[in-house]
Amino acid sequence: MAQRISLGLAIIIFFAGVIFTGLFNMGLSATNEMAFCTSCHSMKVNLEEYKETVHYKSASGVRAVCADCHVPKAFGPKMVAKVLAYKDVLHEILGTLDTKEKYESHRW
Repeated sequence: MAQRISLGLAIIIFFAGVIFTGLFNMGLSATNEMAFCTSCHSMKVNLEEYKETVHYKSASGVRAVCADCHVPKAFGPKMVAKVLAYKDVLHEILGTLDTKEKYESHRW
């Protein structure tokens, strides 16, 4: 009986891990999308500027999106960048960058 419970628990944990991994990867992918990056009010300034650059209007038609330059490819540095992005969310929630002037004053 105890062996059946252990096997059942192992199967449940395995499938929970598979589901978690899938959802985790979907989340990482979604937060690298241009639509996500520019969904905050404070990023509208960047979006308008971006549309006027070679990153958006290239002769070949290929577009560089935010994640191409702002999100590392390697897993460890990518996780650090995702965790440190809390500051962007915090500024959005607090409204500290809700005007172009405020945004420009924090730009570096």
